[in-house]
Amino acid sequence: MKLTRSVVVAALALGLCFGAAQAQTTHKKSTAKKHTTKMAVRETSAPVRHRMAEKEYLVGQTMNGNTGLLTQETAQSLPKSKFRGGLNLEYASFGNGFSQFQIRGGVGYGITKDLEVYGTLPFVSDSYTGASASGIGSIQVGGKYIIAGKGSTPVNFGLGADIGFAGDTKVTPYSGVNIGLKGMVTAKTAGILLNGTLGFVITGSSNITGLGVNPNPPYNLINVTYSYNPPDYVYLSGGVGVPFTPTLTGIAELNINPYGTDSSNILAGIRAGQKTQLQAGLTIGIGSAAADIGLLAGVVF
Repeated sequence: MKLTRSVVVAALALGLCFGAAQAQTTHKKSTAKKHTTKMAVRETSAPVRHRMAEKEYLVGQTMNGNTGLLTQETAQSLPKSKFRGGLNLEYASFGNGFSQFQIRGGVGYGITKDLEVYGTLPFVSDSYTGASASGIGSIQVGGKYIIAGKGSTPVNFGLGADIGFAGDTKVTPYSGVNIGLKGMVTAKTAGILLNGTLGFVITGSSNITGLGVNPNPPYNLINVTYSYNPPDYVYLSGGVGVPFTPTLTGIAELNINPYGTDSSNILAGIRAGQKTQLQAGLTIGIGSAAADIGLLAGVVF
């Protein structure tokens, strides 16, 4: 009997020890599995969040050298001491036999993180029913100050001023000095940029030289100079920049009277690249003084 009891007690003790060891092993496996699952979730989700964060509107330069969309300035500026330059081509057809081609160089510089200055120098070639003229176009310099917004969806405000100096009077619509004042508001949400600009341009008096018919025999085309006082005007613009990929952004603009009364247009374009950017666009005129169609292309570095 004693021997039998001893065997039973030993068997029970061994069973308890084995059960405890088995339970501990099962707990460790379960804990390890949960930890592995959590790590897998982290490793899977982290790259997704990273890719989402990279898909942002590509900040770039307008055709005039300032920070913005393609032709529309935004309430954004270059970082302090940062320089950016660009070379752009622009073609416009007015449908009445008149067309214009421009090669335009633009530069921008960040004086502080909130203050930017810029300038543009165009070479212009005009053509009208077989006659042509070319020369330096309107030289423009300006600056803007940005009041940066805060929060998860920041809204920036900007105030700016431009001065336009007439170039060769054969290819510029004025010979005086134009002064422009403007305000901008820009917001970003989910990587998409929304922008609006309101401006007022004070135009100077002009002496314009252009082709005209000689009133005397042989009634040929000659250069005619006449005085013209263009009216001051207000312009309004709205635009959006939508990122398609981390290196490609689509741009759309609506520009009301950007160059004077009845010169409105709509624009669709793209911008590609990071440090060096390529951009292009198409404009369609919706005003009697606007080009029927325009093509834009450029490189920014």
